[in-house]
Amino acid sequence: PYHHGFGDAGTIFLILFILGMITAFMTAFYMFRMWFMTFCGKERGHCHGESPYNMSVPLIILAVFATLSGLLMLAFKSFGTYGILESLAVGFGLPAGMSLPFHTGGETIVQIFKEIPTYVALVLAVAGIGIAYKLYVATPYDEEAFKPENHGALYNFNAKRHYFPELYNWISWKFGAGIAGIVNAFDKHVIDGTVNGLSNSACGGGDGLSAIQTGYVRDYAGLIVVGVLAILAIFALIFLYGGGF
Repeated sequence: PYHHGFGDAGTIFLILFILGMITAFMTAFYMFRMWFMTFCGKERGHCHGESPYNMSVPLIILAVFATLSGLLMLAFKSFGTYGILESLAVGFGLPAGMSLPFHTGGETIVQIFKEIPTYVALVLAVAGIGIAYKLYVATPYDEEAFKPENHGALYNFNAKRHYFPELYNWISWKFGAGIAGIVNAFDKHVIDGTVNGLSNSACGGGDGLSAIQTGYVRDYAGLIVVGVLAILAIFALIFLYGGGF
């Protein structure tokens, strides 16, 4: 009941099954395309040296675990192969727990080959391998024919990776550069301008005040006399025109 807000469970599992079958076909095709282009036909490369042990040994360890770790899933009832097939069975409308009357061990492998989705995936995988063999081994292909200018719009669209790099570059240069320019101008004239203006004002004020700081005693004494006279003049004006103190 918790997933009802996202749609019908059967529809969801059916869509996932279809996507999985498409993936099985495409994976078989491009993996064997890579294999056939690498090991079949005329040699198109040059001699490469063997990788050092610090690269090859970790790869060998990873390959062993990648090959054998899937067998560990046979020990878990609700995970791995069992869980996947059980989900597919529920998606096709079968009661949960009814499609896979087994638990662990070799019975899992036996039950896999009793399920229709297994053979659908195998047929699609074999079809992908066969198409790859037909295109790259059985029928010698002309490398000139695989140039973008010799194909239609759909091929070029896929070869250009759906033009996503061009779109990304256009957006980054047009919008990104424009926004960066605005931010740079704001930073230079507003942020830096305010900080630099305050610092320049402080420096200018300090330079102006330093001009009157001569270091001579006579100058300071003269300023004191002028200050005292100014104060006396103010008091005199107050006394004369303000009616006294």
